[in-house]
Amino acid sequence: DEVRQSLAYLAVLQQESADQARELAAQEQKIAALSRQITAILDPARVKLQSESKRPAAPINTPEPLAEWTFDKDAKDAKDARDTQGKLHLELVGSAHVENGALIVDGKSMAKSGSLPKHLKAKTLEAWVMLDNLTQRGGGVLTVQGKNGVLFDSIVFAEKTPAHWVAGSDHFNRSELFEGTAETEAATRPVHVAVVYQADGTITGYRDGKPYGRTYRKAPAAVFEPDASQILLGCRHGSPAGNKGLSGRIFRARLYDRALTAEEIAKTARIESSTITEADILATLLNDQRTQLGRLQSQRDLLTKTLESTRSTAAGTDHVLQAWASLAQSLINLKEFIYLQ
Repeated sequence: DEVRQSLAYLAVLQQESADQARELAAQEQKIAALSRQITAILDPARVKLQSESKRPAAPINTPEPLAEWTFDKDAKDAKDARDTQGKLHLELVGSAHVENGALIVDGKSMAKSGSLPKHLKAKTLEAWVMLDNLTQRGGGVLTVQGKNGVLFDSIVFAEKTPAHWVAGSDHFNRSELFEGTAETEAATRPVHVAVVYQADGTITGYRDGKPYGRTYRKAPAAVFEPDASQILLGCRHGSPAGNKGLSGRIFRARLYDRALTAEEIAKTARIESSTITEADILATLLNDQRTQLGRLQSQRDLLTKTLESTRSTAAGTDHVLQAWASLAQSLINLKEFIYLQ
């Protein structure tokens, strides 16, 4: 009787888990559809402003990166997701693709490089990124990691604090909160984010070329060995499961094999920058477009919060399911043992 009751309850849990998986998939599809509608409103306005504006000339004497990805050509495979320095071409994973000058990732996809060409300790991670929404939590923009996904340093959005940038690391071993301001514009326009890692473990963040919050040192710097380490774009570490994947577009990314100065970051921030702001983009929209945009963004934010809640519930169900499966197996084994005696 105990075995039958356990198996019956296990079947109920399995059905609940399957139902939750279907609900997660349905919510993700709705969010993706809303994101496409929002992009259809924002992209034409942004592109038009960029073509009409007199963008500042690219700064001269900017530091040379170890690797750089500009995503100038549309691509669904790695041949156009190339490192301009020729060292770390990318493999596109899942639905990741290059379109309109950006790497597009959806929280379940990413791009990954081959082996680092050299030892890294002091370094700088730099990216220009536009987020699908500001309610997402924990996605990585640009990461250097050991290939097993355990040791890593990453530019991460909202891992610990909603809407704040953070220098993520394995188990937060080298991370503290920057305590910078909350991000409010990255869902409407690309923003520049960078993290500088000194050889002694000191970490400084930047947004749009300016210091972001405070500088800190929590622990010695991580050491990433060549051949055993790689770069990820769109994922915090490992693979984009759970909340590790980013939803958004990366327009350019750079990796440096040294810690850049504040003056150098101020220069490099202008490489992909323009004077276009969120207010500029919204000002070009018609009244009905702004109304529609606000409605779509509200719907997407609400669905994203619902999705996170569903994921948490599903995770709890999975733990209970595993426990009951183990219990049922134990009871079966116990009965078999009794019968054998």
